[in-house]
Amino acid sequence: MLAGGQASAQSLVTNPNFDVAEAPWATALSGPPNPVGVGTTAFNATQDVDGNPGSGSVDVAVPSGSPTGTADAEVAAVECMVIPVGQQPVTQANYGARLRVPTTNPTDSTVSASIEVAFFSDNACATPIDDVGEGQGRALSAGVPDDAFWYTLADPAYIPATSIAAASLKVRLAVTKLADSGSAVTVQFDRVFISLNGTTPVGLQHFEVE
Repeated sequence: MLAGGQASAQSLVTNPNFDVAEAPWATALSGPPNPVGVGTTAFNATQDVDGNPGSGSVDVAVPSGSPTGTADAEVAAVECMVIPVGQQPVTQANYGARLRVPTTNPTDSTVSASIEVAFFSDNACATPIDDVGEGQGRALSAGVPDDAFWYTLADPAYIPATSIAAASLKVRLAVTKLADSGSAVTVQFDRVFISLNGTTPVGLQHFEVE
């Protein structure tokens, strides 16, 4: 059993619930030395973790046209966030997201859904800080698709070995094909959050049993 509660404070994410649009999230494809990514991201106005008709989620999809040998190709949605001066340096990060695997996915697909946090020394996520950052992933295999259940990916207390002199950070939501089934796969993400140095973002308390 996993239990989680979130107290009142502000997350750094802009448009964390994908209200009305995907922006400022943007599509990013993997490239060398990793496998070359193929796929799309798109705003989904009908699927929302809270069932809010005025909100939505983001579809992250790898298409069926992936050729043999690119089973690890992936597509990601990313957002760059400036870290407020009052939260520098970074000594702790609390981050996460919810994800859903719709039943339109084939039962022969195996994919990984993940959330990653990377830190940068400038305000525009252009100069990465080496050897820092964190991620959480979940492998989703045959039989997982479920139109009703939203999984949780989260780390409530990422603590770097030393404090990070970062001015910005990037959150990345990714889907990676792990088995070259030839089928298209889609994962929907919603309610993304990240807070720093012991603050906790606004959220509803939730309990899940897996």
